[in-house]
Amino acid sequence: MVEEQICIYKLPMEKIIAHENHIDGYTDEQAVMNGELVPISTSQLTGKIHDYYSENGLNGLTAKDAIVNIVVPTANGKNAKKAAEAYSELAHHGFDLNGRHYVRLCAGSGQLRQNTITFIWDVMHQYITEALYCGISPEELGDSFSVSKWNAYLGLSESGMHFLKSAPRVCVVSDYEEIKPHLPIDYITTECTSGRRNKRVEKTITQHYYDEPEMNFDPLNSFDGQGLADPEWMRQVAMELGYLRENSGYVPSEYILRAPWCKGLVVAFDFKAYCREHGITTIKDVYGRSYDVEDIDVLLSTSQFKMWKVYGKHGGWQYHQESMQKYGLRWGVVIANKEHDDDYRTLNYQYIQALDLDDSDVDRLCSHTEDLLTKLCSGHTEAVYRTLVGFSGGVDGSIGDDCGEAAEAVKPAASLLQRAIAHNYDLLQDSYIQALIHREVESKFNGAKIGKLLCRGGYSFIVSDPVAQIQHIIKSHAVDGDHDIAVSGLIPAHEIYSAYWNRVRPAPGKVVLMRSPLIDSSEVTVCGLARTTEMDRWYSHIKSGLILSIHDVNTLALQNCDFDGDRCFSSNDPVLIKGAQRDPVPILYPSAGKQLKGAITFESMIEADIRGLNSAVGSLSNQATCLYALRDKFSKDSPEYAELSRRIKIVSELVGVEIDKIKTGIPPQKPSAWNKEQMPYEQFVGADGKMVKAPACSSEEQERIRKHNALIPNSKPLFMRHIYDAMNTDLARYDKSFDDVSKYNGGHRLAELLATPYESLDDDARYMLDKYHRYLPAIDSPCIMNKICKRFERLQKQLKRCMDSRNMLLDFTTPQEFDTAVLERMAELIDLLQRQRRFITRANNTTNTNGNKKIAKDTKERFDVLYDYVRVQIMELVGGDIQSAYNYLVELVRHRHYAESTVWAVLDELILLVIPSKSYREEATA
Repeated sequence: MVEEQICIYKLPMEKIIAHENHIDGYTDEQAVMNGELVPISTSQLTGKIHDYYSENGLNGLTAKDAIVNIVVPTANGKNAKKAAEAYSELAHHGFDLNGRHYVRLCAGSGQLRQNTITFIWDVMHQYITEALYCGISPEELGDSFSVSKWNAYLGLSESGMHFLKSAPRVCVVSDYEEIKPHLPIDYITTECTSGRRNKRVEKTITQHYYDEPEMNFDPLNSFDGQGLADPEWMRQVAMELGYLRENSGYVPSEYILRAPWCKGLVVAFDFKAYCREHGITTIKDVYGRSYDVEDIDVLLSTSQFKMWKVYGKHGGWQYHQESMQKYGLRWGVVIANKEHDDDYRTLNYQYIQALDLDDSDVDRLCSHTEDLLTKLCSGHTEAVYRTLVGFSGGVDGSIGDDCGEAAEAVKPAASLLQRAIAHNYDLLQDSYIQALIHREVESKFNGAKIGKLLCRGGYSFIVSDPVAQIQHIIKSHAVDGDHDIAVSGLIPAHEIYSAYWNRVRPAPGKVVLMRSPLIDSSEVTVCGLARTTEMDRWYSHIKSGLILSIHDVNTLALQNCDFDGDRCFSSNDPVLIKGAQRDPVPILYPSAGKQLKGAITFESMIEADIRGLNSAVGSLSNQATCLYALRDKFSKDSPEYAELSRRIKIVSELVGVEIDKIKTGIPPQKPSAWNKEQMPYEQFVGADGKMVKAPACSSEEQERIRKHNALIPNSKPLFMRHIYDAMNTDLARYDKSFDDVSKYNGGHRLAELLATPYESLDDDARYMLDKYHRYLPAIDSPCIMNKICKRFERLQKQLKRCMDSRNMLLDFTTPQEFDTAVLERMAELIDLLQRQRRFITRANNTTNTNGNKKIAKDTKERFDVLYDYVRVQIMELVGGDIQSAYNYLVELVRHRHYAESTVWAVLDELILLVIPSKSYREEATA
């Protein structure tokens, strides 16, 4: 499945506005240098752009001539309002780029989370939108449709996917919304009262049962976003897309499917065999059309077919398929489950902070990561090789499974490093490879300090019991046979079925489930493992995935997940299971307001865009982290601990309301009690004639205010200095200033004070240390994450780089005469590369406030495009001769003082075509 490289321009809105909505002469080279040429995947939209070009004789144009992504600056408060107004103006009038006029096309949910909106060349706007609408129009939806949903569904046209050669044979079936489990939930309500000066907001948490008649909770949608697929069709798709090859590969258990107005997960399940056993040969779809069960590939639920009611006005599914053919639209697979589920993955601080762990638990939780880092720093070549690459004695140079945790740890950021040392074991002695290993160690240490700890487990698709789903389909849609069937499924409440965990030995009795963003400890779910002969039979095609019961409220606990492709982390780690809350009660809250509905107009689409900008989910999640850290300053049986635990639950509600804000238009409301109170002061003339400032309230009121404010964090936990550069800088300055003051006053260095047991300090030293902690601009409580952070800070100081190294590049050069002009041009290209790297790094860090992970991903995408550009230029200079390019680059390193890393960065994996192969086995048997 080799994808065609497609790149488009991604421009900051400020740039467009600064040029008064008119830019001429903007080139690909400028875009590469500015980090404004980014890769995208093949999608329904790019397919229609290609069709438009073909039909109009414009084959010389590419996707970047048709669409431009505009990034609205992230802001809050008044600046957010200004940015929204500027975007509205831009959306209404469009902009000109290189002689073409661009107008707003769409903004899907994923795009809006990144403040990104797609604009399209105006001459093709009608052609593209008519095609993407696939036979329906916004006017047909009337005056009571959610415009946010319209935007989100239309935005699916930009989902990257692998096209299928032919459409599946589909029968559209209903959803199942009947079950209300008799299980407790914590119901959070909001009450607003108007005071004389301002509005007061209060939150109340009361426990109810989900099936209480007076509460009238909506029944759960047991299969929301999930469909069933014939295993034979899954196999055909696997062969078509390259998952399954002649002698290797696999048939996925799940695909995320896309088609116009269709999205969701399809699960491999032999519904034909199940129907045969119940005498079912024919079923009717939601439109009343009959289908022979044997002629169906996919049972698609109405929650997957987003516009099923609208298409019902035109003849149902057949009209949808005819419209797809008319407009040249295609089915596609976005992603499938991996061939092998991960054995090890890293945790994150949200997962860890929600656990109840003692110091011995922390020791065990950190042990895998400490072992990995110790091996990487050992200086023993074999240990480093095995840790980075792994080694299976049966296969030369293979990346084996005996070091699964190590391979997982370095795989995402160090693929070239892994390939290089797997290709030639001697490269472990190279100075640049050693620098990469050191950088990897630094990265892993920094990750460990913020909770990225290796843990047995991995991420899998969440699947609802397919037996229950086919039972519902038979009961509601079967025409013949035994269709009076109970919808019960096979999996009991509070249990899951997992082929992966059922294969593990010794068999785990329980597994823990966690899903981001994880806020409250009630969202950590421990489930038993279900397994019977009948389950093994009917779930035999589901070799990956976590199959949930329909009889519990685990979907609520897992951040209100659905089954359209959501994933979940599962683990059998005894520390995680022990640290999870016993019998957790999930959170539920009323909708913040009815979804904003109305006519789908250009104005309403822009308004929905604006509501989706500047998501506060990250900042709200951080509030929970601050509350966890603050809570550990108090004893577990204290009222303060209980109140902070209550507030963490409320943050979960705030996050949910913020996620729904794009649909409801209503932002989350924090309780008024979360605002700090100011101590009232008064001034008067003292006995000595000087002005005196004192509290203007009773001692009881002063104590009340102090206790109130003590429950409101005014800084982040100390471990977060390794996430936020600005915080780390502030703390470094604070430590430097305090170190100077401490030396001046008592001769103690700050490091000495922090390293000495408190009881061993004299009174002066204790006074200084108390003062340091009192004014520290971070929460330095004994919370789990601060403990883990300090643990790895200490370990990092103990471990040193030990391996000797040398520059090995000269070992692989060949005799060559160098053209001075070529050397000069290559030097110019390398200077350009280094200059623009710095520019892209600065620009991306400045404009992106969505977190380090997003910054790193965006920056890497831009670097990759920049490297590709320079690589192509250099290869053209030497006529495509890789060895010659290598020789020239090494010559520049020798005589122009460029870093050795330049050769690796420019050639990337092409360098392995120059370096001879030497496997670990060859070395071991020499």
